[in-house]
Amino acid sequence: MKRFVIWVFVLSQIIFCMVYPFLQPLIVYLHSIVIVVTWVCWTTFFLFIALWMRSASIYIPKSFLLSLFACYSIGLIVLLFFRPSSTGGLTINLIPFQTIQFYLSGRVSFLIAFYNLAANIGLFIPVGLWWKASYPSRSKRMNFLFPLVLIISIESVQLLSHSGAWDIDDFILNILGVYIGYMLTPLCQKVIHTH
Repeated sequence: MKRFVIWVFVLSQIIFCMVYPFLQPLIVYLHSIVIVVTWVCWTTFFLFIALWMRSASIYIPKSFLLSLFACYSIGLIVLLFFRPSSTGGLTINLIPFQTIQFYLSGRVSFLIAFYNLAANIGLFIPVGLWWKASYPSRSKRMNFLFPLVLIISIESVQLLSHSGAWDIDDFILNILGVYIGYMLTPLCQKVIHTH
């Protein structure tokens, strides 16, 4: 089992190194931490899929997972509030799917469009995983309200701090990410056990 995990890890790193040159434009558009976040997500995804396909599980100390979530939270804060390409003014989009259509229109590079759409979903999946794993007995109402309050707060702080726009499409995609995290929690708990 240990040899298998090492093999998958090495393979994921080789593939990441091959893809890395294509990720370089993201540093200019977002922040250099995007490479670290992408690497962590990439590596975690590969290891998780490999373990899941083998019906294997791994034991991870709860303290390590909490430390990992803290690092993720710091990375998320940097990506959300400390971008080199901030809007510089108050920008609000309340028209659903307008920004999504812009990214799908081909007016920006595929990498930037893909990253913006995928990251707005993917970066919030861990929030859903953390919430459901940490508070499994919360009511449906709380599970519904938590991401709404969180993401409205994030969008509002971005707007007021001029570090991003208040965009209904970001809101929709972020909420989708949290809900995907909710749905993936039982699957993750089959693969990852804490002690």
